[in-house]
Amino acid sequence: TVFGTHAQDMVNILKKQSLEAKPYNIQTLFYCYTFDCINMIAFNREVDSLRGIERDVAFQAAFDLAQQRIIHRFIIPWWKLANRWLLSDDERMLQKALTDVNEYVYEVVDGYYNEEGVVRQEALQGDQTMTGLFLEAAKADGIEYNKKSLRDMILNTLIAGRDTTGSALTSCLEYLCDHPEWQDRLVEEAKTVFNGNTQEALTFDDIEGKSPVAEAVFLEALRLNPSVPANEKVAVNDITFPSGVKVKKGEICGWLPLGTNQYKEVWGPDADTFNPSRWLDGKAKDYDDFMYPTFNAGPRLCLGKNMAILEGKIALLTIFAHFRFTKKEGFKPSRLNTITWKNDMLLVHVHPL
Repeated sequence: TVFGTHAQDMVNILKKQSLEAKPYNIQTLFYCYTFDCINMIAFNREVDSLRGIERDVAFQAAFDLAQQRIIHRFIIPWWKLANRWLLSDDERMLQKALTDVNEYVYEVVDGYYNEEGVVRQEALQGDQTMTGLFLEAAKADGIEYNKKSLRDMILNTLIAGRDTTGSALTSCLEYLCDHPEWQDRLVEEAKTVFNGNTQEALTFDDIEGKSPVAEAVFLEALRLNPSVPANEKVAVNDITFPSGVKVKKGEICGWLPLGTNQYKEVWGPDADTFNPSRWLDGKAKDYDDFMYPTFNAGPRLCLGKNMAILEGKIALLTIFAHFRFTKKEGFKPSRLNTITWKNDMLLVHVHPL
């Protein structure tokens, strides 16, 4: 019920926003929703950024800033010069952001270790969170993770659990504002799912097999705006692809889901058009993970794929049980340089049903 409970928290916030005439940045709401959810599921940690708790909101701001500066380093090869000799304002801001991120994350990490830096076995007893299960599996394999390694895993989980689904929900709302007919279909599906009890916190059982429109909207938004639009891997050995292309050890191999997801040869002449119908009436089976690499494919398929789709569907159905949305007139978002697909904001007007 984690997703359903926090989705109802979003409804309460949106009810207040619907009384305001000014437009509302709904992207921030979605990122707080996914942040609160992943903290509970992965770390059994109660955070409340949806209600504006300062430390949780401040962490997300530092987390976002750090990502933007890291991407800047990736594309600007002379960043080390600025860091060592010029100590630019950007680098100062990055160092402060990293300090804030570390302090926040180590509150989780420290709970698993004793003073000698060894995992406390009593901390794992009955721990069914992602972190606890991860450490248990590592122990079974004879692997001992130090604090820094666990910190890195937690940060990776936060990016995967917060940013990707937050980005996906933002893309959904942007396309739905441009295609209000699909808002109508979501409203009708939400009525069926809730069956008159719109205060209910939806669960997996509530929507399983009953939410094809919500799933189609979610997948289609991710087709056009994949949360990770580009990906790269470094070859650890010489390899040969099935196509015959050879990649030598140490070479970088990149691919672009943003491009692959819009191949007309695969998706048809309307490949660049938002059309959730392509996922309905059994058509979804026509697209395998290699045609639709939004969640990666093969052995590297995203472990959280089904959870992300569930989280997205519950969020969409819950808010469309109460509201419709229109984009601020003339508004056009600006793309940010972050690890995942993210705009600066999405300004919408909230209309109660």
